[in-house]
Amino acid sequence: YFYLGVCRYAHTLNLKNSQETVLSGSSQEVKVTSQILDKTMTKPEDGILKWTLSYRPYDVFTNAKVLDEYRLIDTIPEGLELYRDSQGNLDFSEGNFVVTEMILTPSGYSVSGPAFTDQQLRDAISYENLGRSLIFEVPDKNKAYRFEYRTMITAGSGSGLTNKVVLEGASLKPVNTAKA
Repeated sequence: YFYLGVCRYAHTLNLKNSQETVLSGSSQEVKVTSQILDKTMTKPEDGILKWTLSYRPYDVFTNAKVLDEYRLIDTIPEGLELYRDSQGNLDFSEGNFVVTEMILTPSGYSVSGPAFTDQQLRDAISYENLGRSLIFEVPDKNKAYRFEYRTMITAGSGSGLTNKVVLEGASLKPVNTAKA
């Protein structure tokens, strides 16, 4: 029901009452952007960046030959660090990692679905030190998810830090986020 990419639609409104035309030919262009994978970044406070990955399958996997499992792989560059506990494991406390199921509404995806429990976060999120890869295992490829996490800036941004995410299991281009 969605076309991937950018669609532009023009809607025209004509209003009539029983005796006359009240409004004729008023139109508005509507732009609909749809992507399977999107990434944004905000800076909630100095030295902290909040990353938001949105996975929206739009039923594209229904009729295609695809893998049963997908994962988002987000490469964390030097100069950014994830929150970890005293043993060096990912720190899932204080909203450092949040995953929410997104539910389709008539106006588009809304983050009104259930948030993952602490155990679900631990089961779905891992980190590979060697490649500096943060991995989110997509629990159900046909459902939409919002994956949020925070990083600390550990080095001067200089010319900027970039962060790239890919969806493993589908041939999509990596999604880059603006420099921090």
